[in-house]
This record gives sequence, C-alpha cells and structure tokens, in this order.
Amino acid sequence: MRIVYKLFYAIIPRFSANKEINLKQWDLFGPLFFTIFLSYFLNVSKDTEQMSKTFIIVFCLMWLGGSIVTINTILLGSHITLFQSLSILGYYIFPILLASMINYFKSYFKFGIKVAIAFIAYIWCCFSSVSFMSDVLGQEKKGLGLFPIFLFYFAFTCYLLL
Repeated sequence: MRIVYKLFYAIIPRFSANKEINLKQWDLFGPLFFTIFLSYFLNVSKDTEQMSKTFIIVFCLMWLGGSIVTINTILLGSHITLFQSLSILGYYIFPILLASMINYFKSYFKFGIKVAIAFIAYIWCCFSSVSFMSDVLGQEKKGLGLFPIFLFYFAFTCYLLL
C-alpha cells in the first residue's frame, strides 16, 4: 500500500498531503521494481547480449546517479539521508517508465512521436522534482540542487530514445 501512496505522490506531487511523512518513510522496493521494469521495457526489442548491458546501464544510472544527486543535495545543506533521496528519485522515474511502456506497446510510432512522449515524461519528472527540492532545500539553493536532478532524468530520457 505504501508503494501505491508514494506513486500517487510522484504522479501528482503538488496535490498530495503529508509531504514530510512521505520523505521520512523511505522504501526502496518501488524504485527497485521501477528500475527492473524500465530495463525490461527498454530491453524487449534487443538481442541477448544487449539486454544485460541495458539492465546494467539502467541499474547503475539509477543507483549511482541517484547517489551523486543525493551527495550534491547533502553538500548544499540538506538534512536528507541517502535512502530517502533514492526512494523519492526512484518514484519520480515513473513517468519515464510510462513513456517506455507506451513506446513499447505502440512500437509503430514515428520517431517524432516517441520524442514528444519522452519529452512529456521528462517535463513531468522535472516538475515533480521541483516539489521535492523545495521541501528539502531553501529557495536560494534550489537551482543548484535541481540542475543535477534535471541531468539525471535527462540521461534516462535520452536512453529511452535509443
């Protein structure tokens, strides 16, 4: 049930109540499932050798990239833990997972439509992250905290288009 609640918070962050509770009660099951499903939907049309490479890239990008974003946030003066940040960043990747599922099930889309879907997913992730960063950092450091997060989601979006 906690995964569904946090997923709803990631989908509609501005309208969710109890943001502090959501940040303090971290879990890594949802981000792990999203990482596995994302790597699956990015792998389906590839051969066996590329499947393992795709899984490794997605997994490392999620967990190492999320760790780097968290370290940056901590260095900017936040009091968030590594697992809290990885949990929230992992739930906010859900729009990119949706975009990969749409691109998989509608594989006959032209490249322009796939780019549009990926761009909408990227904007959705960034919009959700702005809500997360405003709670964690002050207004004066929000831009410094958001830039690595935007790059983090941009890397996933670019990998989605490959």
